Formats: sequence, C-alpha cells, structure tokens
Amino acid sequence: MKQNKILIPLIIVVIFSIIIILISKIFYQKYDLTNLLYDISISIISAFIFYIFQVYIPQKNRNNIIINNFKERYKIFKQDSIEIFLSLYQEYSKDKIDQIEKNNLKDKLLEAKNFKDFFKQNSKIPKQNKWDSVCNAINYNNKYNIDRFLFLTEIFKNDVDFLINNSEIHNKEVFNFLRRLSDAIYDLKNINYNDDIAKQLEVFVWPFFSGWNFVDGYKDENPIDQMINKI
Repeated sequence: MKQNKILIPLIIVVIFSIIIILISKIFYQKYDLTNLLYDISISIISAFIFYIFQVYIPQKNRNNIIINNFKERYKIFKQDSIEIFLSLYQEYSKDKIDQIEKNNLKDKLLEAKNFKDFFKQNSKIPKQNKWDSVCNAINYNNKYNIDRFLFLTEIFKNDVDFLINNSEIHNKEVFNFLRRLSDAIYDLKNINYNDDIAKQLEVFVWPFFSGWNFVDGYKDENPIDQMINKI
C-alpha cells in the first residue's frame, strides 16, 4: 500500500513534467522560465526512472517472494499436521495405512471437503468415526504427537507474523484475518494437559482443516484457503 501511495503521485508528476517539456520545446528560445522548467522536468523523470528500477521493482519482487513462500509454508504446515492426525488415527484404531497411501492422503486432505469426508467415515472402532479415534488418541497419553503438532503451530505462527511484518498486504480484510489467525495459534500455548486436550485442540483444528464455521457450517472450499489466496 505504501508503494502505491508513493507511485501514483509520482506518475502524476511525471505526466505533468512531460507536458512541461513539450511546452518548453515550443517556447525554448523565448523564455528563461521555460528553460528552467524543462531542466526540472528532465530531473523529475530521471528520478522517477531511478525509483522504478532501484526501489519499486526490487520491493515488489521481495513482496512476491515473501507471499509465495508463506503460501508454500502454509501448505507444508497442513501436510505435516495431517500426517500427525493420520498417525493418531492409526495408533488408536489399529487401522493400516501404508506410507504410499499416507503420502497421497496428505495431499488429498488439503481440501476441506476431502478432510471432512475422510475423517467422518466410520472408524475400525465400533460407533466411532475416524475423527473420534483421533480425539481419543490425543487424550490417551499421546503427549509426543501433541507436542509435535504444537511445535508445528508455533512455526506457522512465526510464518504468519513474518508475513504481517515484512510484506505489503493491501486487503484490510486479509490483514485483520491474519492477525486473528496469529492470535488463535498463540492461544494454543495455554493447552492444559490435565484437561480434555482433544476438546481444547479441536476448537482450532477442526474449523481450520475442515472449513467449518458457526455462520456457514461446512463449505466445499476452506474459507481460510480463500482468504490466503487473496494475499
């Protein structure tokens, strides 16, 4: 946003300078003032060209690199988290998922609808779906996997904060969303291991990965994905 606020006035000044140059060419030998305006206009255009190539384009490229890197980090965070959920499901249900299938699921379950449909399927445990088995595994002395997931969320929070502090986000809605996301991840630090851990994590995890929210329920496309694609 800051770059645009600088660039637009500069473009207007450059256009005005070009007009001055054209006028100066017509009256070049008649008025000393036109000579002065001509020189000033040439200086402005030179400064504008310098700004474009030495400031605007490098900053624009850097901004794009930061945003694209964040989107890739977001995908990796989801894939690594999904792998943990699949491991939790396997451990509790004793269902067999080979590594090839697990790798395929890590990509397939990135989509909110696929995530919801998969974990709402019946588990190998009677009267449970697969997500029930994940939650039971979380509560059943599984501190190692919980700590792994919390470590991933801490890294992802750092990625969110780096994006906020080091890139130009022009969309106010997206900026506010990222701030709320960072705050929501920070709240996970307050997990109480002596309470129902699954319920505490589920408040963040299920909406984040399944696309569910109180207002719209389930949506085929994850609202979080939609917001991040707007960056």
